[in-house]
Amino acid sequence: MLFLGSLKQRLLQFGQSLLSILKHWSKPGNQTMLSGAITDILRNKQALILENALLRQQLIVLNRQVKRPQFSGR
Repeated sequence: MLFLGSLKQRLLQFGQSLLSILKHWSKPGNQTMLSGAITDILRNKQALILENALLRQQLIVLNRQVKRPQFSGR
C-alpha cells in the first residue's frame, strides 16, 4: 500500500513538472528575430522537433475553430 502512495505521488510530481514545462514553452517570447535564430541554432534537434509538433497541433486546433465565410451570389 505504501508503494502505491509513493507511485501516485511521483506521478503527480511528474505531471506537474511536465505541465510547467509545457506552459513555459507555449508562452510567447519577447525576442527579436536575431536572438530567436541564435536560440534555435543552439537548441538540440529533439527540442526543435518537439516545438514543431506543438506548433502544428496549435494550428490544427485553431483551424477547427475558424469558420469559413459563406459567399453569397453578389
